[in-house]
Amino acid sequence: MSNMLTRVNNLLEYGLRRLRKKESYMNKQLQAVAASYLRTAVSAVAAMYMAGHTEPKDLLTAALAAVLGPLARAVNPKDTAFGKVAK
Repeated sequence: MSNMLTRVNNLLEYGLRRLRKKESYMNKQLQAVAASYLRTAVSAVAAMYMAGHTEPKDLLTAALAAVLGPLARAVNPKDTAFGKVAK
């Protein structure tokens, strides 16, 4: 199990390094948002994996479900603390 978590951590670090290299394409706020979604998804996948659910479909579903809450908040124009601000 620790081998899987090490691999997930390495993948996460690789993704964050790639995001940082593309600073000319992505501003700091977008990088922070992407890193936040990635951390949320990885946390959900790790929890499912540690609980014994190792089916890739289950892990993908957990990652998508973990991102739905922050995504719903991000597109809500009435939520001024986080997400899209109404015009």
